[in-house]
Amino acid sequence: MVKIHFNIDENNRIRDGWSSTSTRNQNEIVLHVAEDHEVLTNAEVFKYENGELVKDVEYQQQLLKQQQEIDNKPSPDKVNAIATLELAETVAEMKGGN
Repeated sequence: MVKIHFNIDENNRIRDGWSSTSTRNQNEIVLHVAEDHEVLTNAEVFKYENGELVKDVEYQQQLLKQQQEIDNKPSPDKVNAIATLELAETVAEMKGGN
């Protein structure tokens, strides 16, 4: 078992991860969890309800979707490269090329 210290936000979600030592917050919660408990690697998707940690699968899916949107967004360099190519094609067409 591992002793963890954490604080929760207004939605009862673990705020700012967990610590193996006291957070020195008067509202700190202390629990013992199994050494392989998912909260140790993925704390942000857990809520503290009725004295227990409960995985919020819906919130986890929301976070995954947000991360995928970020990952799929083209980088500024890629956006600039595409714009440069499109501009070059337009200039070439205006000059009667291609």
